[in-house]
Amino acid sequence: MTPRDHHDDRETTASPQALVRALRAQDGALPEPLRRQCLAAGAAVVPALIALLEAGLADDQAEPEGALFHAVDLLGTLGDARAVPTLLRCLEHDELFDGLAPPAAAALRTLGPAALEGCLAAYAMTTHEDFRDRLAGVLSRCGVHDERIYACLVETLQRTPELGANYLAEYGEARALDVLAHTFDTLPLRD
Repeated sequence: MTPRDHHDDRETTASPQALVRALRAQDGALPEPLRRQCLAAGAAVVPALIALLEAGLADDQAEPEGALFHAVDLLGTLGDARAVPTLLRCLEHDELFDGLAPPAAAALRTLGPAALEGCLAAYAMTTHEDFRDRLAGVLSRCGVHDERIYACLVETLQRTPELGANYLAEYGEARALDVLAHTFDTLPLRD
């Protein structure tokens, strides 16, 4: 066995806790060898990544911000449905971490059908309009056609016409054309 082979073997057998410690130590971009190690750990590292995010959500000073972004990205790539509730909290509490909502939304979209019920439940439960808009954006591109998604997107169109129109276009529902035309006809004209 060459030294390189021995190093690669250690990469694939690192404990989830060791991987998360290594994530916390990253100041910038995630080094590709560490990313490969985390992905190779698969489902075993998911609880540790979730715990990292939960600690950050509980106390925005508890974890390095870069580690949170890396954890969100890895959870989306790993595609484990256990991450959905935590990713939804990241999407909801974007004000805690400047810019964490877009990668959380991307991770939820990657999860697609596995994130559907959680996103719909969160949409129904919240009265926070920005969170609803972010959820609608996830639902519009999660790769599932469902009457409940369509209803959320039409509601978004009524509340936030610009976003709702984009989300309906991304969703790709032909019957939305009539709803869009009617909505645009009722909007006030601006000079």
